[in-house]
Amino acid sequence: MFRTYGLLLAVFLPFCGYSQSLKEHHIESDELSIVKSQYIKATANQSGLYRGSDYIGYPLRFKGGHQFFELAEPAYGTVFYDGMAYKDIRIWFDIMKDQVLVQHTDGISRIVLHNELVEEFSIFGHQFTHIRAGESSMSEGFYDLVYQGNTEVLVKRSKVTVKDVSLDGVFLKVLRQRNQFFIKRNGNYYVIEGLGSVLKVLGSKQKEIQAHLKENKLKYRKEPEETIVRAVALFDKLKG
Repeated sequence: MFRTYGLLLAVFLPFCGYSQSLKEHHIESDELSIVKSQYIKATANQSGLYRGSDYIGYPLRFKGGHQFFELAEPAYGTVFYDGMAYKDIRIWFDIMKDQVLVQHTDGISRIVLHNELVEEFSIFGHQFTHIRAGESSMSEGFYDLVYQGNTEVLVKRSKVTVKDVSLDGVFLKVLRQRNQFFIKRNGNYYVIEGLGSVLKVLGSKQKEIQAHLKENKLKYRKEPEETIVRAVALFDKLKG
């Protein structure tokens, strides 16, 4: 009797172990399938965003700066690309090449979006709009729309660099960020080079604008962007 029972255990226990192993395998497979399904679902709506090319960068290393707007690290932002809005995307804006980059799903590589498909994007609280060739007298590119009302203020941002040759090698050194200011009024774009050109473009309400700037201690030479925005905002308010 005990001998028979022992034989049954010898046969049954390995089978139980196999069944348990098979069950655990199915559980692991199911969990993997769920994770994979969630990943596919999460990236499916963004798949159209990764149709660009790999970001090459620059042949020379940077010394004392970088090529990007604000920070060298990406910022979460929104990009309107090929008719679709993509939110909470990790974005870099190379203002030297005028290229918008996004983080690839591999978390390592960076993709350069096709400029012709980018309508606008926003990072660091700034909204960049794409002005295309032939639409106006403006050069094609991405412009920072810093004020939008009946009148608009735009900034073309870039960086000035020089080659730095030393015993350590040849580098690119960033001297400063360059900002070109424009006002859009009645469908036309005007280059702004000083407070005089701001007042000339606006045409009226000059005394009120100058008094407002003086009251707020704003001077074009020290704070050109803030000065232009405050002047144009007051102009729009006064004109109603």
